[in-house]
Amino acid sequence: MRALLIPIVLPVLLIAAAIPVRATGHAHDAVLAVATASAPRWPTDAPLRAGMARIRASVDALQHAGHGHLDAGQLTALASSVQREIRFIVANCTLEPRADAVLHPILGTLGEGAQALQSTPPDLSRIPAMRAALRAYARQFDDPGVGGTGPAQPD
Repeated sequence: MRALLIPIVLPVLLIAAAIPVRATGHAHDAVLAVATASAPRWPTDAPLRAGMARIRASVDALQHAGHGHLDAGQLTALASSVQREIRFIVANCTLEPRADAVLHPILGTLGEGAQALQSTPPDLSRIPAMRAALRAYARQFDDPGVGGTGPAQPD
């Protein structure tokens, strides 16, 4: 059994070692970088596609915060929307275990960002990580609503 695992695990470890990961002190960041390095695009189901579309809309709306167009209440509402959609996805999405394992760090990054925005709405520092998570989702999952690149705007 060990001989069968080496050809599978070794390339993943080599890829993980070669990926530069920005040190932010968050465990999901490193897992997200490894998850986005692999090639397969996982199938999606309707609840995942719907929930991620609503998350994407909320995160895209957050770009207005950088221009001073959103107040603390609007930021908190958008963050609450992201958290609500994560709960919806977790409750309704039925992915195979390996795809689910790839999705969890993406949802974790989105959830951590939303929680940080709710705690301190003026602090917009987590928005780039949330946008990166959406790009990782677009690369990793076969969702016709996002193509293969996710949000095009720079962080």
